[in-house]
Amino acid sequence: MQTIYYVQAFRAGLEGLEPVQLLLRGREGEARWAAALLAERHDGVLAWRQAQDYESGYYGEPDVIVRAGRVPEGLEA
Repeated sequence: MQTIYYVQAFRAGLEGLEPVQLLLRGREGEARWAAALLAERHDGVLAWRQAQDYESGYYGEPDVIVRAGRVPEGLEA
């Protein structure tokens, strides 16, 4: 099993906030650093970690580690 770190940036569009860039990182420090950089250029950023085991198909509950700026409703937790 491994932990994957996701960093998703959002930008305000005509229909509200839209995802514009998704990054995958292997370490929490890298994800936090990427989130800080993206937050400078986007309206919002969300970074989270998730345990995954590809062989068994297991995906753990996402755990938010960074929330900056505006993030679409339902993604704050």
